[in-house]
Amino acid sequence: MINHLRDDFGVEPVCRELDLSVSAYNARRKRPKSARRRRDEQLIEHIRRIHTTSGETYGARRIHRQLQALRRGAGLLGHRGPFADVGCGQRR
Repeated sequence: MINHLRDDFGVEPVCRELDLSVSAYNARRKRPKSARRRRDEQLIEHIRRIHTTSGETYGARRIHRQLQALRRGAGLLGHRGPFADVGCGQRR
């Protein structure tokens, strides 16, 4: 958000309005992307590719189904489901 506003208003006024120190903003900018952020960016690329390949006709349900099929084909889901390693969805 700050990156979008800094050209028009400058970093300091935007940070002041958001009650954020400029040093915290600069520290965050210099930090490398998290693993979660990198995975999300890859997922967004896959979603855009599926949407474009479908002639921009696939909606959320079809894209979700296509992503599940791709993950299953790549062996990413495993036999217990996508969240089995973190204890979700297990029967008790």
